[in-house]
Amino acid sequence: MRNQKSKARIAILSAVVLGVSSTATVAPSFAADRLAQATQAQGDFSDEQLQAYARAAMQVQQINMAMEQATQNTSDPDQMRNVQQQAYADLERAIKSNGLTVEEYNAIGQKAQTDEQTRDTVTEYFQQMQQQGNQPAPTPPAQ
Repeated sequence: MRNQKSKARIAILSAVVLGVSSTATVAPSFAADRLAQATQAQGDFSDEQLQAYARAAMQVQQINMAMEQATQNTSDPDQMRNVQQQAYADLERAIKSNGLTVEEYNAIGQKAQTDEQTRDTVTEYFQQMQQQGNQPAPTPPAQ
């Protein structure tokens, strides 16, 4: 059950970062309900949280790209499942290493999709990081 919840969380993360508008097709409804609750509970986010989200989102995007490449290079279902499980663990670690919970990360992503000011602020942080060359270090693999 925990693994299923974790996969649902990561599906939402991936959808938010990659700009997919319909997360309902990717994640079970219980995850969407938890996301809605987290969004309502959080309301407004601090600049520190939005900066942490931007850093984490850059790492999440890198992990997603690496996972996509790795899964395209194999047709073995067991190997594909292992790659995905490792990516899920890396995604969660990347988010937590930036000081956010998965729920907070998802809530900020959801708000950025629906709230222009939040989206603009996060976009500004992304641009600042790119201009400063602050590409986040890759998240170390799970031990």
